[in-house]
Amino acid sequence: MHSITKTLSSVRVFAAGVIVSGLSMGSAQAQIVVDLNNPADYTIQEIIDGNGLRVGDKVFDDFSIVSTGTTGITLPDADSVKVKGGLDSTGNIELEFFGGWVAGTNELVNSTIEFTVTADSPFLIEAVELSMQNFAAFGAGQVNIAENIFLDEDETVIGIAPPFLNTFYEGNTGTLVNLDTATVIPGPQSTLYVSKDITVRDLSDGNQASSAHLSRFTQTYIQIPEPGTVVLLLSGGALMMMRRRSEG
Repeated sequence: MHSITKTLSSVRVFAAGVIVSGLSMGSAQAQIVVDLNNPADYTIQEIIDGNGLRVGDKVFDDFSIVSTGTTGITLPDADSVKVKGGLDSTGNIELEFFGGWVAGTNELVNSTIEFTVTADSPFLIEAVELSMQNFAAFGAGQVNIAENIFLDEDETVIGIAPPFLNTFYEGNTGTLVNLDTATVIPGPQSTLYVSKDITVRDLSDGNQASSAHLSRFTQTYIQIPEPGTVVLLLSGGALMMMRRRSEG
């Protein structure tokens, strides 16, 4: 992953078949705050310029994206990939990613997206879930998202293999793994460093008519205490206070 640089500027380097976008800023400054009743999507560049994205009790910042691919192919970058924060059906925080990873015969596009997620007290992240929604592959086309979850910004976890998630779909075989979950090791954490490797390609090296695309995937952060438990605790505490007042 990146060694996190605290800067307000974004950096872009354009080369043949390579786009590097974004270095973000610290979470100590005000962030873009998502309205959970009416969440909007933001480009990665907007999140970088806005000092991070707050979704409920979690802050997502230090974003970067690096894309490479076959010469002439359209590469996703910080201005084209969008992120939308929200809640899943059980109240866990999730991020949806929207972009255009498209490859035809003898083509490949790859992106590495990295960022930090920090949970407010008393929440800790105990597991991470990765799922793909909008994707397809034909012929020898393949869609793959591989991800590592690190406990420190230098990607060094002494003696511990970092949690790994992998989702993919292969056109030829029909093999599909569109949901994967990894438990945080060695235990629930308040801060995680995420590194995603997204690849859409033709596995036949041009020997077969092939195509593949990916336009949406989701990451969910399973936390403790569970959101429902916190609501019950808060409501229970309020009820006790009301009883004490009425008895007093």
